[in-house]
Amino acid sequence: MSTREELINRPNKLIVAHIADCHLRATQYGSKQRGEKFYTGILHAIHKAYEKGAQLILCSGDLLDSNNPGPGVVMVQLRTIDEVLKDFGLPMLVIKGNHDNVEPSWLYQFQKEESPAIYPGICPIGESFGVCKSFQYKDNPPLKIEGHNYMSSELFRDILNSRQNAPKADILMWHGEVKEFCGYPKEEAISMQDFPQNIWKLVAMGDQHIHKHIIRDSDGLVVAYPGSTEMCSESEEAEKKMKFYEWSSNGSEWTLDKIYSVPFKTQKVYRAAVTTQEELTEVIEALET
Repeated sequence: MSTREELINRPNKLIVAHIADCHLRATQYGSKQRGEKFYTGILHAIHKAYEKGAQLILCSGDLLDSNNPGPGVVMVQLRTIDEVLKDFGLPMLVIKGNHDNVEPSWLYQFQKEESPAIYPGICPIGESFGVCKSFQYKDNPPLKIEGHNYMSSELFRDILNSRQNAPKADILMWHGEVKEFCGYPKEEAISMQDFPQNIWKLVAMGDQHIHKHIIRDSDGLVVAYPGSTEMCSESEEAEKKMKFYEWSSNGSEWTLDKIYSVPFKTQKVYRAAVTTQEELTEVIEALET
């Protein structure tokens, strides 16, 4: 098995990890212990990304769970996550999801004057729509990443229509619904065909809590969701996985060569008030499956 040093010393290779929907919170189901699982979940993901040689992490929205996550989440957990990333020398580029509308914005404590560069630690894409940041790796061309904070599907479709002849970027980050991933999609959800041709090579999505990717036949565009980093509901799969993308450079541009998944933790959750032997049996059977 390759060590991190071997993976990151390949001169024209780059590994990007992808997470989303971390939903950091103080409690779940009234339990502070369950709330803590969301914090440890993202730490597990960061350690796994580092172990597997990632030089960059994408977090596609809903880093927080609500507009009132509590001071412990915003002032302690986020800052600790930022310190861990900096210790590893890992940038985590973050867009805002529909759950991230905290006021005053948690972004400000990590913002660096809307810098176009990507730096180690929590690196917000910025408050405005369509920000493009560049990740410079060794002597290769910059990996260009365009990010859009959460907006309605209708508005985002209008933006996509306006991008038909836009400058190219390597990655688009967005938090929202894509019909081909949804079991019961909203009528207005974005379709795979709504993304313009030959603008991006990868669309790194958040919001659906579904670990999946689709490759579009017409131009090879990859649209991918990594799923959540912790179980937000009983309907989700217990085993959590990250998406990894391996890129290669020919000196002038990056090519997406490989997509794979890596499990990083397993946490089963069964919410029930156990008051009878039958209910206890039901809980035990659920945990054993």
